[in-house]
Amino acid sequence: VMGRGVFGKVTAINGSVLTVAGANGTTYTVDASASTTVLKAATGTPPTKTTLSSVKVGDTVGVRGTLSGTTVSANVIFDGVMRGAHLGWRHGPFNR
Repeated sequence: VMGRGVFGKVTAINGSVLTVAGANGTTYTVDASASTTVLKAATGTPPTKTTLSSVKVGDTVGVRGTLSGTTVSANVIFDGVMRGAHLGWRHGPFNR
């Protein structure tokens, strides 16, 4: 866990709840709400705002929010972080 969020791969989606297999081996429950901002990453372009429905099982995500145990109340979900990007993801769009 880095800071107040998680990084990993989406393994399940149930409504607004994502199950994320963390890069550290822990499985997290990510609770998104209507106020959660979802950003889609694309190589070479700035992230664009999208909706939770664009997040798919198998996507790599960075989630910023309030972490309580293994549950994250998501403020921001960054969908499509490139492999290796987690080394510096907290210095990306989350710290504006």
